[in-house]
Amino acid sequence: MNLHRLLQRRVEQSGPVRVGLIGAGKFGTMFLSQVSTTPGLEVAAIADLSPDRARAACRSTGWDAGRIDAVRFTDAAMALMEDARIEVVIEATGHPAAGLRHAIGAIDAGKHIVMVNVEADALAGPLLAERAARAGVVYSLAYGDQPALVCEMVDWARTCGFAVIAAGKGTKYLPEFHASTPATVWGYYGLTPEAAAAGGMNPQMFNSFLDGTKSAIEMAAIANATGLTPPPDGLGFPPCGARELASVLRPSNEGGALHHAGQVEVVSSVHRDGSPVVVIGHSLGGVYARELAARDPERIERVITLGSPINAPRDSCHRAVRAVADSIAVLRGQREGCLTESCSCGLELTQRRTHAVPITVVYSRTDGIVHWESCIDQTSSGLVDHVEVMGSHVGMALSPDVFRIIADRLAMPRPEARPPSTRLLRLISPRPASTR
Repeated sequence: MNLHRLLQRRVEQSGPVRVGLIGAGKFGTMFLSQVSTTPGLEVAAIADLSPDRARAACRSTGWDAGRIDAVRFTDAAMALMEDARIEVVIEATGHPAAGLRHAIGAIDAGKHIVMVNVEADALAGPLLAERAARAGVVYSLAYGDQPALVCEMVDWARTCGFAVIAAGKGTKYLPEFHASTPATVWGYYGLTPEAAAAGGMNPQMFNSFLDGTKSAIEMAAIANATGLTPPPDGLGFPPCGARELASVLRPSNEGGALHHAGQVEVVSSVHRDGSPVVVIGHSLGGVYARELAARDPERIERVITLGSPINAPRDSCHRAVRAVADSIAVLRGQREGCLTESCSCGLELTQRRTHAVPITVVYSRTDGIVHWESCIDQTSSGLVDHVEVMGSHVGMALSPDVFRIIADRLAMPRPEARPPSTRLLRLISPRPASTR
């Protein structure tokens, strides 16, 4: 795609792409943290219900006073549509009704729209895309979020000539989770209400992760963008480890769990009967996969981590990631951010060691986000093997080399792991990671 080159050409020909951001919450702040290091991108205006909070978010991500003073701050989102400087509007409020109003306003004003607000897209994404096409502008999901990444994989597969039978995501799901409410949710996460409140964790949001609501919204967005369709009776959350994906995600008349081919679905990483599954985790997902194995090794057959920072994550991550952690702390009213010694969840997970479950650690020296040394398991366990690949942090999710490694591990006998294969990629035994 050569996006960097295209941005450079754009700057040379007509200056940077000028963006208006609506919503300076968690995602908005993550975007702001990247702006200062992305050539060819400039934020002209930010709309937030609290302009002062938006300014604080800019400061927390390392913006200097000059950059902040050059931005127009407002609490009136529709004012961005009247700003002739703005070419692209990023909608990151998370409010469905507001998101639809903002998207329609941007499209009618001749501005491209990046819809971070997946809730709004689930409601009316295809209609907004049609409206944008008629107006000659682009309507897009936000790259990097799960729905957009899944859509990219679907597009890649179709471009390669494959018929897509199913697309979606995996999560930990049991039928009892449907009964969870914001008042009972923390017990499922192993947290007390006090610990969750101290971490600034929203019970409504985390309950939506648990009871299937968020998964359903994301699958609706993927269906809107790809033309895949949901099962008529709703998502089934079939239990399925990575080993069984190809056999479970096929139509029922072919022995699978799908209603039809060309379907969106979410699989559960936990079998109803408690039989073990293979868990694959990318980035911090790998940290949580290791935690699952440590807590319930009988249910986890193997863990495969992809670019997961299990040692000194804050010191080893990209400065943009640190900036996001700091900004989240500011938004929560805390002095320190995620991945610091005061973090009550992530740091503890990185320090947890898994001894009873085989682990394959996949890492890259060209990761760009997580330092490769922080991915290395230092336990000297005979159940851990390391595989180095070439590629970026996000690119691991689309890498053929990574897919081969996963396939190789899935082919290992189930009861016990055989010695790691060296026929796919060079396996190395790197020196222990420093904690600098």
